[in-house]
Amino acid sequence: MQIQNKKLNYIKIREIIMKCIFCVAALFSFFALLAICIFLFAKGFPSFAQTGFFKFIFGKVWNPVSQTPTFGILPMILGSIYVTALATIIGVTIGLFTSIFLFKFCPKKLVPYVRQLVNLLAGIPSVIYGLFGLTLIVPLLASISPTAQGEGILAASIILSIMILPTIVSISLNALYAVPTNIYEGALALGSTKEQTVFKAVVPAAKNGIFAAIVLAIGRAIGETMAVTMVVGNNPNIPKGIFQPINTLTSVIAGEALEHTSESHMNALIAIGVVLFVFTLLLNITFMILKNRKKNTKSKIFKIISSRFEQFSLGYNKGFNKFKKGLSYVCAILAILALGGIICYILISGIPHIDKNFLFGKYSSKEPTLSHALIGTLYLIGISIAIAAPIGIASAIFLSEYAAKTKIVKYIRLAVETLAAIPSIVYGLFGYLIFVVFLGFGFSLLGGGITLAIMILPMIIRTTEESLLSVPISYREGSFALGASKVRTTFKVILPCAAGGIVSSLILSIGRVVSESAVLILTIGMVSNLMPSSMMSAGTSMALDVFYLGSHGNPQKAAAMGVILLILVVGLNLLATFIGKLLKKGESI
Repeated sequence: MQIQNKKLNYIKIREIIMKCIFCVAALFSFFALLAICIFLFAKGFPSFAQTGFFKFIFGKVWNPVSQTPTFGILPMILGSIYVTALATIIGVTIGLFTSIFLFKFCPKKLVPYVRQLVNLLAGIPSVIYGLFGLTLIVPLLASISPTAQGEGILAASIILSIMILPTIVSISLNALYAVPTNIYEGALALGSTKEQTVFKAVVPAAKNGIFAAIVLAIGRAIGETMAVTMVVGNNPNIPKGIFQPINTLTSVIAGEALEHTSESHMNALIAIGVVLFVFTLLLNITFMILKNRKKNTKSKIFKIISSRFEQFSLGYNKGFNKFKKGLSYVCAILAILALGGIICYILISGIPHIDKNFLFGKYSSKEPTLSHALIGTLYLIGISIAIAAPIGIASAIFLSEYAAKTKIVKYIRLAVETLAAIPSIVYGLFGYLIFVVFLGFGFSLLGGGITLAIMILPMIIRTTEESLLSVPISYREGSFALGASKVRTTFKVILPCAAGGIVSSLILSIGRVVSESAVLILTIGMVSNLMPSSMMSAGTSMALDVFYLGSHGNPQKAAAMGVILLILVVGLNLLATFIGKLLKKGESI
Protein backbone atom coordinates (compact mmCIF):
# COMPACT_ATOMS: atom_id res chain seq x y z
CA MET A 1 0.00 0.00 0.00
CA GLN A 2 2.81 2.40 0.89
CA ILE A 3 4.58 1.68 -2.39
CA GLN A 4 1.36 2.30 -4.29
CA ASN A 5 0.82 5.61 -2.49
CA LYS A 6 4.37 6.69 -3.34
CA LYS A 7 3.72 5.81 -6.96
CA LEU A 8 0.48 7.82 -6.98
CA ASN A 9 2.26 10.79 -5.39
CA TYR A 10 5.01 10.55 -8.00
CA ILE A 11 2.41 10.55 -10.79
CA LYS A 12 0.66 13.58 -9.29
CA ILE A 13 3.93 15.49 -8.94
CA ARG A 14 4.87 14.59 -12.50
CA GLU A 15 1.48 15.79 -13.73
CA ILE A 16 1.87 19.13 -11.95
CA ILE A 17 5.43 19.63 -13.20
CA MET A 18 4.55 18.83 -16.80
CA LYS A 19 1.46 21.04 -16.70
CA CYS A 20 3.63 23.91 -15.44
CA ILE A 21 6.16 23.29 -18.23
CA PHE A 22 3.42 23.31 -20.86
CA CYS A 23 1.91 26.48 -19.36
CA VAL A 24 5.27 28.30 -19.33
CA ALA A 25 5.84 27.29 -22.95
CA ALA A 26 2.38 28.61 -23.90
CA LEU A 27 3.04 31.90 -22.10
CA PHE A 28 6.28 32.33 -24.05
CA SER A 29 4.31 33.73 -27.00
CA PHE A 30 2.71 36.36 -24.78
CA PHE A 31 6.05 37.41 -23.28
CA ALA A 32 7.71 37.44 -26.70
CA LEU A 33 5.00 39.79 -27.98
CA LEU A 34 5.40 41.94 -24.88
CA ALA A 35 9.18 42.11 -25.41
CA ILE A 36 8.74 43.15 -29.04
CA CYS A 37 6.36 45.95 -27.98
CA ILE A 38 8.66 47.16 -25.18
CA PHE A 39 11.85 47.27 -27.25
CA LEU A 40 10.21 48.82 -30.32
CA PHE A 41 8.25 51.47 -28.46
CA ALA A 42 11.12 52.30 -26.08
CA LYS A 43 13.43 53.01 -29.02
CA GLY A 44 10.81 54.46 -31.34
CA PHE A 45 9.21 57.00 -29.02
CA PRO A 46 12.36 59.19 -28.71
CA SER A 47 12.12 59.85 -32.44
CA PHE A 48 8.44 60.78 -32.11
CA ALA A 49 9.29 63.08 -29.20
CA GLN A 50 12.28 64.71 -30.88
CA THR A 51 10.68 65.31 -34.26
CA GLY A 52 7.07 65.62 -33.11
CA PHE A 53 4.52 62.91 -33.85
CA PHE A 54 2.56 64.81 -36.52
CA LYS A 55 5.70 66.24 -38.08
CA PHE A 56 7.19 62.74 -38.22
CA ILE A 57 4.06 61.22 -39.78
CA PHE A 58 3.17 64.08 -42.14
CA GLY A 59 6.62 65.50 -42.85
CA LYS A 60 7.58 65.43 -46.53
CA VAL A 61 11.37 65.46 -46.19
CA TRP A 62 13.52 62.47 -45.20
CA ASN A 63 17.14 63.59 -44.96
CA PRO A 64 19.11 61.75 -42.24
CA VAL A 65 22.58 62.80 -43.51
CA SER A 66 22.32 66.57 -43.24
CA GLN A 67 23.78 68.55 -40.32
CA THR A 68 20.24 68.96 -39.02
CA PRO A 69 18.62 65.59 -39.87
CA THR A 70 14.99 65.72 -40.95
CA PHE A 71 12.68 62.75 -40.52
CA GLY A 72 9.33 62.95 -42.29
CA ILE A 73 7.80 59.69 -43.47
CA LEU A 74 4.77 60.89 -45.47
CA PRO A 75 6.47 59.93 -48.79
CA MET A 76 7.03 56.38 -47.48
CA ILE A 77 3.48 56.13 -46.16
CA LEU A 78 2.07 57.27 -49.50
CA GLY A 79 4.43 54.91 -51.33
CA SER A 80 3.24 51.98 -49.22
CA ILE A 81 -0.42 52.94 -49.73
CA TYR A 82 -0.10 53.36 -53.50
CA VAL A 83 1.84 50.13 -53.99
CA THR A 84 -0.47 48.15 -51.69
CA ALA A 85 -3.65 49.60 -53.22
CA LEU A 86 -2.62 48.89 -56.82
CA ALA A 87 -1.32 45.42 -55.92
CA THR A 88 -4.57 44.65 -54.07
CA ILE A 89 -6.72 45.76 -57.00
CA ILE A 90 -4.75 43.57 -59.44
CA GLY A 91 -4.27 40.64 -57.08
CA VAL A 92 -7.82 40.55 -55.70
CA THR A 93 -9.39 40.75 -59.16
CA ILE A 94 -7.29 37.92 -60.57
CA GLY A 95 -7.28 35.87 -57.35
CA LEU A 96 -11.02 36.07 -56.71
CA PHE A 97 -12.01 35.13 -60.25
CA THR A 98 -9.42 32.35 -60.20
CA SER A 99 -10.97 30.92 -57.03
CA ILE A 100 -14.44 31.13 -58.65
CA PHE A 101 -13.08 29.29 -61.69
CA LEU A 102 -11.66 26.54 -59.50
CA PHE A 103 -14.89 26.35 -57.51
CA LYS A 104 -17.34 25.50 -60.30
CA PHE A 105 -15.93 26.03 -63.79
CA CYS A 106 -12.63 24.13 -63.73
CA PRO A 107 -12.62 20.43 -64.67
CA LYS A 108 -12.61 18.48 -61.39
CA LYS A 109 -9.54 16.46 -62.34
CA LEU A 110 -7.46 19.64 -62.70
CA VAL A 111 -8.54 21.33 -59.44
CA PRO A 112 -6.20 19.37 -57.09
CA TYR A 113 -3.18 20.08 -59.31
CA VAL A 114 -3.92 23.80 -59.58
CA ARG A 115 -4.51 24.06 -55.83
CA GLN A 116 -1.25 22.22 -55.20
CA LEU A 117 0.56 24.68 -57.47
CA VAL A 118 -0.98 27.61 -55.58
CA ASN A 119 -0.05 26.11 -52.20
CA LEU A 120 3.53 25.48 -53.31
CA LEU A 121 3.92 29.00 -54.64
CA ALA A 122 2.76 30.42 -51.31
CA GLY A 123 6.06 29.22 -49.87
CA ILE A 124 8.36 30.64 -52.54
CA PRO A 125 10.87 33.05 -50.96
CA SER A 126 10.14 36.73 -51.50
CA VAL A 127 13.67 37.28 -52.85
CA ILE A 128 12.79 34.97 -55.76
CA TYR A 129 9.88 37.24 -56.65
CA GLY A 130 12.17 40.24 -56.21
CA LEU A 131 14.81 38.74 -58.48
CA PHE A 132 12.14 38.01 -61.11
CA GLY A 133 10.98 41.61 -60.89
CA LEU A 134 14.50 43.04 -60.98
CA THR A 135 15.70 41.05 -63.99
CA LEU A 136 12.51 40.84 -66.09
CA ILE A 137 9.70 43.19 -65.00
CA VAL A 138 11.86 46.28 -64.42
CA PRO A 139 13.60 46.13 -67.85
CA LEU A 140 10.24 45.53 -69.57
CA LEU A 141 8.66 48.52 -67.84
CA ALA A 142 11.72 50.67 -68.56
CA SER A 143 11.23 50.00 -72.27
CA ILE A 144 7.71 51.50 -72.18
CA SER A 145 8.22 54.12 -69.46
CA PRO A 146 8.24 57.79 -70.58
CA THR A 147 11.14 58.36 -68.17
CA ALA A 148 13.02 55.17 -69.20
CA GLN A 149 12.77 54.00 -65.57
CA GLY A 150 11.28 50.63 -64.74
CA GLU A 151 11.58 50.79 -60.96
CA GLY A 152 8.73 52.32 -59.03
CA ILE A 153 5.10 51.87 -58.02
CA LEU A 154 4.01 49.80 -61.02
CA ALA A 155 6.91 47.33 -60.80
CA ALA A 156 6.41 46.81 -57.05
CA SER A 157 2.63 46.49 -57.49
CA ILE A 158 2.95 43.82 -60.18
CA ILE A 159 5.32 41.75 -58.06
CA LEU A 160 3.18 42.15 -54.92
CA SER A 161 0.00 41.25 -56.80
CA ILE A 162 1.61 37.96 -57.86
CA MET A 163 2.86 37.34 -54.31
CA ILE A 164 -0.59 37.76 -52.73
CA LEU A 165 -2.35 35.59 -55.32
CA PRO A 166 -1.89 32.31 -53.35
CA THR A 167 -3.36 33.90 -50.20
CA ILE A 168 -6.43 35.26 -52.01
CA VAL A 169 -7.04 32.10 -54.04
CA SER A 170 -6.67 29.68 -51.11
CA ILE A 171 -8.80 31.57 -48.58
CA SER A 172 -11.48 32.65 -51.09
CA LEU A 173 -11.77 29.10 -52.40
CA ASN A 174 -12.16 27.74 -48.86
CA ALA A 175 -14.85 30.37 -48.21
CA LEU A 176 -16.73 29.32 -51.36
CA TYR A 177 -16.56 25.65 -50.41
CA ALA A 178 -17.85 26.53 -46.92
CA VAL A 179 -21.14 27.91 -48.33
CA PRO A 180 -23.95 25.38 -47.63
CA THR A 181 -24.67 23.27 -50.71
CA ASN A 182 -28.41 23.81 -50.36
CA ILE A 183 -27.91 27.47 -51.34
CA TYR A 184 -26.37 26.40 -54.65
CA GLU A 185 -28.86 23.60 -55.22
CA GLY A 186 -31.84 25.78 -54.22
CA ALA A 187 -30.90 28.50 -56.69
CA LEU A 188 -30.58 25.94 -59.50
CA ALA A 189 -33.94 24.40 -58.55
CA LEU A 190 -35.60 27.81 -58.90
CA GLY A 191 -34.39 28.11 -62.48
CA SER A 192 -31.16 30.06 -62.13
CA THR A 193 -28.32 29.25 -64.50
CA LYS A 194 -25.02 27.95 -63.14
CA GLU A 195 -23.39 31.33 -63.68
CA GLN A 196 -26.24 33.22 -61.95
CA THR A 197 -26.11 30.83 -58.99
CA VAL A 198 -22.37 31.19 -58.52
CA PHE A 199 -22.13 34.97 -58.90
CA LYS A 200 -25.44 35.99 -57.31
CA ALA A 201 -25.92 33.37 -54.59
CA VAL A 202 -22.70 31.62 -53.61
CA VAL A 203 -20.25 34.55 -53.84
CA PRO A 204 -22.41 36.89 -51.68
CA ALA A 205 -22.81 34.09 -49.12
CA ALA A 206 -19.01 33.76 -48.95
CA LYS A 207 -18.36 37.50 -48.74
CA ASN A 208 -16.98 37.48 -45.18
CA GLY A 209 -14.38 34.86 -46.06
CA ILE A 210 -13.48 36.79 -49.21
CA PHE A 211 -13.11 40.02 -47.21
CA ALA A 212 -10.87 38.15 -44.78
CA ALA A 213 -8.71 37.03 -47.72
CA ILE A 214 -8.45 40.64 -48.90
CA VAL A 215 -7.47 41.85 -45.42
CA LEU A 216 -4.77 39.17 -45.13
CA ALA A 217 -3.52 40.01 -48.62
CA ILE A 218 -3.27 43.70 -47.69
CA GLY A 219 -1.33 42.73 -44.56
CA ARG A 220 1.04 40.62 -46.64
CA ALA A 221 1.51 43.42 -49.17
CA ILE A 222 2.07 46.22 -46.65
CA GLY A 223 4.60 44.13 -44.71
CA GLU A 224 6.59 42.77 -47.66
CA THR A 225 10.18 43.95 -47.61
CA MET A 226 12.80 42.29 -49.77
CA ALA A 227 10.90 41.93 -53.05
CA VAL A 228 9.70 45.54 -52.83
CA THR A 229 13.17 46.82 -51.91
CA MET A 230 14.61 45.20 -55.03
CA VAL A 231 12.20 46.86 -57.49
CA VAL A 232 10.79 50.02 -55.91
CA GLY A 233 13.77 52.29 -56.60
CA ASN A 234 14.37 53.47 -53.00
CA ASN A 235 13.87 57.20 -53.55
CA PRO A 236 12.35 59.10 -50.57
CA ASN A 237 10.20 61.52 -52.56
CA ILE A 238 6.46 62.08 -52.77
CA PRO A 239 5.10 59.68 -55.43
CA LYS A 240 4.03 61.50 -58.60
CA GLY A 241 3.72 58.69 -61.11
CA ILE A 242 3.67 54.93 -61.41
CA PHE A 243 7.12 54.87 -63.05
CA GLN A 244 8.80 57.06 -60.43
CA PRO A 245 11.25 55.39 -58.01
CA ILE A 246 9.91 55.71 -54.46
CA ASN A 247 10.36 54.30 -50.98
CA THR A 248 7.96 52.32 -48.80
CA LEU A 249 7.90 51.89 -45.03
CA THR A 250 9.58 48.50 -45.26
CA SER A 251 12.11 49.29 -47.99
CA VAL A 252 13.53 52.33 -46.16
CA ILE A 253 14.16 50.19 -43.06
CA ALA A 254 15.85 47.43 -45.03
CA GLY A 255 17.85 49.87 -47.14
CA GLU A 256 19.17 52.14 -44.37
CA ALA A 257 19.25 50.14 -41.13
CA LEU A 258 22.69 48.65 -41.70
CA GLU A 259 24.10 51.99 -42.87
CA HIS A 260 22.40 54.36 -40.40
CA THR A 261 24.38 57.56 -39.91
CA SER A 262 23.49 58.31 -36.29
CA GLU A 263 21.53 57.06 -33.31
CA SER A 264 18.68 59.44 -34.18
CA HIS A 265 18.60 57.96 -37.70
CA MET A 266 18.30 54.43 -36.31
CA ASN A 267 15.63 55.53 -33.83
CA ALA A 268 13.67 57.05 -36.72
CA LEU A 269 13.85 53.74 -38.61
CA ILE A 270 12.62 51.93 -35.49
CA ALA A 271 9.78 54.48 -35.22
CA ILE A 272 8.82 53.51 -38.77
CA GLY A 273 8.75 49.92 -37.52
CA VAL A 274 6.38 51.01 -34.74
CA VAL A 275 4.04 52.61 -37.31
CA LEU A 276 4.17 49.43 -39.40
CA PHE A 277 3.58 47.26 -36.33
CA VAL A 278 0.50 49.25 -35.25
CA PHE A 279 -0.91 49.21 -38.78
CA THR A 280 -0.58 45.44 -39.15
CA LEU A 281 -2.03 44.99 -35.67
CA LEU A 282 -5.13 46.92 -36.75
CA LEU A 283 -5.38 44.75 -39.86
CA ASN A 284 -5.14 41.64 -37.69
CA ILE A 285 -7.95 42.89 -35.44
CA THR A 286 -10.05 43.56 -38.54
CA PHE A 287 -9.40 40.01 -39.76
CA MET A 288 -10.47 38.52 -36.41
CA ILE A 289 -13.67 40.59 -36.44
CA LEU A 290 -14.44 39.31 -39.93
CA LYS A 291 -13.84 35.73 -38.79
CA ASN A 292 -16.29 36.18 -35.91
CA ARG A 293 -18.85 37.78 -38.21
CA LYS A 294 -18.46 34.81 -40.53
CA LYS A 295 -19.39 32.43 -37.71
CA ASN A 296 -22.23 34.55 -36.34
CA THR A 297 -23.97 35.54 -39.56
CA LYS A 298 -23.98 32.33 -41.61
CA SER A 299 -27.67 31.64 -40.86
CA LYS A 300 -28.58 35.29 -41.57
CA ILE A 301 -26.83 35.17 -44.94
CA PHE A 302 -28.64 31.92 -45.71
CA LYS A 303 -32.02 33.59 -45.07
CA ILE A 304 -31.15 36.63 -47.19
CA ILE A 305 -29.94 34.52 -50.11
CA SER A 306 -32.92 32.17 -49.85
CA SER A 307 -35.37 35.07 -49.93
CA ARG A 308 -33.84 36.30 -53.21
CA PHE A 309 -33.71 33.03 -55.14
CA GLU A 310 -36.70 33.97 -57.25
CA GLN A 311 -35.21 37.20 -58.58
CA PHE A 312 -31.99 35.36 -59.41
CA SER A 313 -33.91 33.26 -61.90
CA LEU A 314 -35.91 36.14 -63.36
CA GLY A 315 -34.19 39.52 -63.30
CA TYR A 316 -30.46 39.23 -63.90
CA ASN A 317 -28.67 39.72 -67.15
CA LYS A 318 -27.48 36.33 -68.34
CA GLY A 319 -25.02 37.91 -70.76
CA PHE A 320 -23.22 39.74 -67.98
CA ASN A 321 -22.88 36.54 -65.96
CA LYS A 322 -21.49 34.80 -69.04
CA PHE A 323 -18.96 37.61 -69.30
CA LYS A 324 -17.92 37.10 -65.65
CA LYS A 325 -17.57 33.38 -66.30
CA GLY A 326 -15.25 34.14 -69.22
CA LEU A 327 -13.34 36.57 -67.03
CA SER A 328 -12.81 33.80 -64.47
CA TYR A 329 -11.20 31.66 -67.20
CA VAL A 330 -8.94 34.54 -68.27
CA CYS A 331 -7.90 35.34 -64.68
CA ALA A 332 -7.18 31.69 -63.94
CA ILE A 333 -4.93 31.48 -67.00
CA LEU A 334 -3.16 34.70 -65.99
CA ALA A 335 -2.64 33.45 -62.44
CA ILE A 336 -1.22 30.10 -63.57
CA LEU A 337 1.02 31.76 -66.17
CA ALA A 338 2.29 34.34 -63.67
CA LEU A 339 2.96 31.88 -60.89
CA GLY A 340 4.38 29.16 -63.13
CA GLY A 341 6.29 31.70 -65.19
CA ILE A 342 8.31 32.83 -62.19
CA ILE A 343 9.53 29.31 -61.54
CA CYS A 344 10.36 28.71 -65.20
CA TYR A 345 12.17 32.04 -65.55
CA ILE A 346 14.35 31.49 -62.48
CA LEU A 347 15.19 27.95 -63.59
CA ILE A 348 16.06 29.03 -67.13
CA SER A 349 18.14 31.97 -65.88
CA GLY A 350 19.94 30.13 -63.10
CA ILE A 351 20.62 26.57 -64.23
CA PRO A 352 23.25 27.52 -66.88
CA HIS A 353 25.29 29.23 -64.15
CA ILE A 354 25.33 26.26 -61.76
CA ASP A 355 28.60 24.41 -62.10
CA LYS A 356 30.99 22.41 -59.96
CA ASN A 357 32.82 25.50 -58.74
CA PHE A 358 29.57 27.18 -57.71
CA LEU A 359 28.45 24.13 -55.72
CA PHE A 360 31.75 23.05 -54.17
CA GLY A 361 34.32 25.76 -54.89
CA LYS A 362 35.95 28.25 -52.55
CA TYR A 363 34.19 31.60 -52.20
CA SER A 364 35.66 34.75 -53.74
CA SER A 365 34.21 38.17 -54.45
CA LYS A 366 34.57 37.61 -58.20
CA GLU A 367 33.24 34.04 -58.12
CA PRO A 368 30.60 33.70 -55.38
CA THR A 369 29.83 30.10 -54.41
CA LEU A 370 27.23 28.25 -52.39
CA SER A 371 29.44 27.20 -49.46
CA HIS A 372 29.21 30.15 -47.04
CA ALA A 373 25.49 30.70 -47.61
CA LEU A 374 24.71 27.00 -47.22
CA ILE A 375 26.61 26.70 -43.92
CA GLY A 376 24.93 29.86 -42.61
CA THR A 377 21.50 28.51 -43.60
CA LEU A 378 22.17 25.19 -41.83
CA TYR A 379 23.20 27.04 -38.66
CA LEU A 380 19.98 29.08 -38.78
CA ILE A 381 17.82 25.99 -39.31
CA GLY A 382 19.46 24.16 -36.41
CA ILE A 383 19.21 27.07 -33.95
CA SER A 384 15.65 28.11 -34.80
CA ILE A 385 14.12 24.62 -34.88
CA ALA A 386 15.94 23.56 -31.69
CA ILE A 387 14.27 26.49 -29.89
CA ALA A 388 10.90 26.77 -31.62
CA ALA A 389 9.99 23.07 -31.92
CA PRO A 390 9.88 22.13 -28.18
CA ILE A 391 8.27 25.44 -27.17
CA GLY A 392 5.71 25.27 -29.99
CA ILE A 393 4.75 21.64 -29.39
CA ALA A 394 4.52 22.16 -25.61
CA SER A 395 2.38 25.28 -26.17
CA ALA A 396 0.03 23.36 -28.46
CA ILE A 397 -0.28 20.55 -25.89
CA PHE A 398 -1.26 23.08 -23.22
CA LEU A 399 -3.82 24.77 -25.48
CA SER A 400 -5.44 21.56 -26.69
CA GLU A 401 -5.17 19.23 -23.69
CA TYR A 402 -4.94 21.33 -20.53
CA ALA A 403 -6.59 24.70 -21.07
CA ALA A 404 -9.08 24.16 -23.88
CA LYS A 405 -12.00 25.73 -21.97
CA THR A 406 -10.23 28.34 -19.84
CA LYS A 407 -10.02 32.11 -20.43
CA ILE A 408 -6.23 32.07 -20.64
CA VAL A 409 -6.45 30.30 -24.00
CA LYS A 410 -8.15 33.33 -25.53
CA TYR A 411 -5.26 35.63 -24.61
CA ILE A 412 -2.55 33.16 -25.60
CA ARG A 413 -4.19 32.63 -28.98
CA LEU A 414 -4.46 36.40 -29.41
CA ALA A 415 -0.72 36.68 -28.76
CA VAL A 416 0.00 33.85 -31.22
CA GLU A 417 -2.19 35.41 -33.94
CA THR A 418 -0.55 38.79 -33.39
CA LEU A 419 2.94 37.29 -33.65
CA ALA A 420 1.91 35.60 -36.88
CA ALA A 421 0.79 38.94 -38.36
CA ILE A 422 3.93 40.94 -37.54
CA PRO A 423 5.97 41.79 -40.69
CA SER A 424 9.34 40.10 -40.88
CA ILE A 425 11.19 43.43 -41.01
CA VAL A 426 9.72 44.28 -37.58
CA TYR A 427 11.11 40.99 -36.27
CA GLY A 428 14.42 42.06 -37.78
CA LEU A 429 14.33 45.35 -35.87
CA PHE A 430 13.51 43.50 -32.66
CA GLY A 431 16.37 41.05 -33.21
CA TYR A 432 18.72 43.93 -33.90
CA LEU A 433 17.70 45.77 -30.73
CA ILE A 434 17.82 42.84 -28.34
CA PHE A 435 20.71 40.74 -29.68
CA VAL A 436 22.97 43.11 -31.57
CA VAL A 437 22.58 46.14 -29.27
CA PHE A 438 21.10 45.19 -25.87
CA LEU A 439 22.84 41.82 -25.30
CA GLY A 440 25.92 42.83 -27.26
CA PHE A 441 26.10 39.75 -29.47
CA GLY A 442 26.83 41.87 -32.50
CA PHE A 443 25.75 40.43 -35.83
CA SER A 444 25.57 36.69 -35.19
CA LEU A 445 23.89 33.55 -36.44
CA LEU A 446 22.70 32.91 -32.88
CA GLY A 447 20.80 36.20 -32.74
CA GLY A 448 19.32 35.58 -36.18
CA GLY A 449 18.36 32.01 -35.29
CA ILE A 450 16.59 33.01 -32.06
CA THR A 451 14.70 35.78 -33.86
CA LEU A 452 13.63 33.30 -36.54
CA ALA A 453 12.53 30.88 -33.81
CA ILE A 454 10.12 33.50 -32.43
CA MET A 455 8.87 34.23 -35.94
CA ILE A 456 8.09 30.58 -36.82
CA LEU A 457 6.63 29.79 -33.39
CA PRO A 458 3.01 30.72 -34.34
CA MET A 459 3.13 28.37 -37.34
CA ILE A 460 4.28 25.44 -35.21
CA ILE A 461 1.74 26.16 -32.45
CA ARG A 462 -1.26 26.47 -34.77
CA THR A 463 -0.52 23.45 -36.97
CA THR A 464 0.44 21.25 -34.01
CA GLU A 465 -2.71 22.21 -32.11
CA GLU A 466 -4.83 21.37 -35.15
CA SER A 467 -3.12 17.98 -35.38
CA LEU A 468 -3.69 17.27 -31.69
CA LEU A 469 -7.36 18.29 -31.85
CA SER A 470 -7.87 16.01 -34.86
CA VAL A 471 -7.07 12.95 -32.69
CA PRO A 472 -10.46 11.36 -31.79
CA ILE A 473 -11.63 11.99 -28.23
CA SER A 474 -12.27 8.25 -27.88
CA TYR A 475 -8.50 7.66 -27.89
CA ARG A 476 -8.13 9.84 -24.81
CA GLU A 477 -11.10 8.27 -23.05
CA GLY A 478 -9.83 4.77 -23.79
CA SER A 479 -6.39 5.58 -22.38
CA PHE A 480 -7.88 7.12 -19.23
CA ALA A 481 -10.16 4.09 -18.81
CA LEU A 482 -7.08 1.84 -18.79
CA GLY A 483 -5.60 3.87 -15.94
CA ALA A 484 -3.12 6.04 -17.85
CA SER A 485 -2.41 9.54 -16.56
CA LYS A 486 -2.91 12.64 -18.68
CA VAL A 487 0.81 13.06 -19.31
CA ARG A 488 1.19 9.41 -20.29
CA THR A 489 -1.85 9.63 -22.55
CA THR A 490 -0.43 12.74 -24.18
CA PHE A 491 3.00 11.26 -24.90
CA LYS A 492 2.01 7.66 -25.62
CA VAL A 493 -1.28 8.07 -27.44
CA ILE A 494 -2.03 11.60 -28.67
CA LEU A 495 1.41 12.74 -29.87
CA PRO A 496 2.10 9.53 -31.86
CA CYS A 497 -1.30 9.86 -33.56
CA ALA A 498 -0.59 13.50 -34.43
CA ALA A 499 3.04 12.89 -35.39
CA GLY A 500 2.45 13.31 -39.13
CA GLY A 501 0.92 16.76 -38.74
CA ILE A 502 3.64 17.83 -36.31
CA VAL A 503 6.41 16.70 -38.63
CA SER A 504 4.73 18.52 -41.52
CA SER A 505 4.61 21.73 -39.47
CA LEU A 506 8.32 21.43 -38.66
CA ILE A 507 9.19 20.87 -42.32
CA LEU A 508 7.15 23.93 -43.34
CA SER A 509 8.88 25.91 -40.59
CA ILE A 510 12.27 24.89 -41.97
CA GLY A 511 11.07 26.13 -45.37
CA ARG A 512 10.14 29.46 -43.80
CA VAL A 513 13.59 29.74 -42.19
CA VAL A 514 15.30 28.95 -45.49
CA SER A 515 13.15 31.53 -47.30
CA GLU A 516 13.54 34.39 -44.83
CA SER A 517 15.81 37.34 -45.54
CA ALA A 518 14.33 40.52 -44.03
CA VAL A 519 14.92 39.27 -40.47
CA LEU A 520 18.48 38.25 -41.23
CA ILE A 521 19.64 41.43 -42.92
CA LEU A 522 19.41 43.15 -39.51
CA THR A 523 20.65 40.31 -37.30
CA ILE A 524 23.42 38.31 -38.99
CA GLY A 525 25.07 41.08 -41.00
CA MET A 526 24.87 39.74 -44.59
CA VAL A 527 28.58 38.89 -44.56
CA SER A 528 29.06 36.73 -47.66
CA ASN A 529 32.85 36.39 -47.60
CA LEU A 530 33.10 34.86 -44.12
CA MET A 531 32.78 31.15 -43.42
CA PRO A 532 30.91 30.83 -40.08
CA SER A 533 33.07 29.21 -37.41
CA SER A 534 30.48 29.23 -34.61
CA MET A 535 26.98 30.39 -33.71
CA MET A 536 28.42 33.75 -32.64
CA SER A 537 29.86 34.43 -36.10
CA ALA A 538 28.32 36.86 -38.53
CA GLY A 539 27.34 35.32 -41.84
CA THR A 540 24.84 35.07 -44.64
CA SER A 541 22.16 32.71 -45.95
CA MET A 542 21.03 31.55 -49.37
CA ALA A 543 18.07 33.96 -49.38
CA LEU A 544 20.29 36.88 -48.34
CA ASP A 545 22.80 36.02 -51.06
CA VAL A 546 20.06 36.10 -53.70
CA PHE A 547 19.17 39.61 -52.51
CA TYR A 548 22.78 40.78 -52.27
CA LEU A 549 23.95 39.37 -55.61
CA GLY A 550 20.83 40.55 -57.43
CA SER A 551 21.11 44.07 -56.01
CA HIS A 552 24.86 44.38 -56.64
CA GLY A 553 25.13 43.65 -60.33
CA ASN A 554 25.47 39.87 -60.40
CA PRO A 555 22.04 38.60 -61.51
CA GLN A 556 23.47 35.39 -63.02
CA LYS A 557 24.85 34.12 -59.73
CA ALA A 558 21.76 35.42 -57.94
CA ALA A 559 19.60 33.30 -60.29
CA ALA A 560 21.87 30.28 -59.69
CA MET A 561 21.49 30.70 -55.93
CA GLY A 562 17.77 31.21 -56.47
CA VAL A 563 17.49 27.87 -58.27
CA ILE A 564 19.08 26.02 -55.33
CA LEU A 565 16.87 27.93 -52.89
CA LEU A 566 13.74 27.28 -54.96
CA ILE A 567 14.44 23.55 -55.25
CA LEU A 568 15.03 23.31 -51.50
CA VAL A 569 11.87 25.21 -50.52
CA VAL A 570 9.59 23.47 -53.02
CA GLY A 571 11.07 20.12 -51.98
CA LEU A 572 10.31 20.84 -48.33
CA ASN A 573 6.73 21.83 -49.18
CA LEU A 574 6.22 18.69 -51.26
CA LEU A 575 7.62 16.58 -48.43
CA ALA A 576 5.20 18.18 -45.96
CA THR A 577 2.29 17.54 -48.35
CA PHE A 578 3.37 13.92 -48.85
CA ILE A 579 3.53 13.32 -45.09
CA GLY A 580 0.09 14.90 -44.68
CA LYS A 581 -1.36 12.55 -47.32
CA LEU A 582 0.26 9.54 -45.65
CA LEU A 583 -1.32 10.62 -42.38
CA LYS A 584 -4.77 10.82 -43.96
CA LYS A 585 -4.34 7.38 -45.53
CA GLY A 586 -3.34 5.96 -42.16
CA GLU A 587 -6.45 7.48 -40.55
CA SER A 588 -8.73 6.10 -43.26
CA ILE A 589 -7.24 2.63 -42.86
